[in-house]
Amino acid sequence: MMFRDFSEYNESSWFLYPLLEIPKKYDFYLYNTYLNNKSYPDLTNCLYCIYKITEDNEEMLDELIINKEYFSNYNINEHFRCVIFTIPEKYNREYSKFLNSKYSEFGDYSKILIKTRFNIRDIHEILDKAKSMKMKWEKTFDIDIGDQEVWKAIDMNKETFNELEFVNRIKSNNNNLQIIYNNNNNHDN
Repeated sequence: MMFRDFSEYNESSWFLYPLLEIPKKYDFYLYNTYLNNKSYPDLTNCLYCIYKITEDNEEMLDELIINKEYFSNYNINEHFRCVIFTIPEKYNREYSKFLNSKYSEFGDYSKILIKTRFNIRDIHEILDKAKSMKMKWEKTFDIDIGDQEVWKAIDMNKETFNELEFVNRIKSNNNNLQIIYNNNNNHDN
């Protein structure tokens, strides 16, 4: 996932998205994933994947819709598309563990998929409930976390996609980029 900063992704991007086994080549275009969608409150056990649309990835949708977990998709605007997948039935246990923020209780195969997808030390330590991460948090916050998970609980507000907020945030970011671009060009003259 290179389109955004590592720290901006929701937990579902790190711990559920890999279970869909979507070709890794599309990770670059992934903006974020969400468990819920304000526009579709009754649709459950799904993952809403927001992808950036570019000229380079026009074939992406064709490949995504053949995924057996594909449910639906729609354009958010001319630059972003929401592709909806159902959580694979074989990962219902992981989904339940995820909802309870019990990352270390995922099955071995799920952990392999996640670790292979994201070869990032923190992800490995979270899934393994590593003593090194436990000690880091205990030292940082001067507390004993006992046998708790070594990562934060999921935030359902962050895991709920709000299309209107998203579109407004993108417009605001684009306006800020345009201002920076204009200011830089004005200084060059």
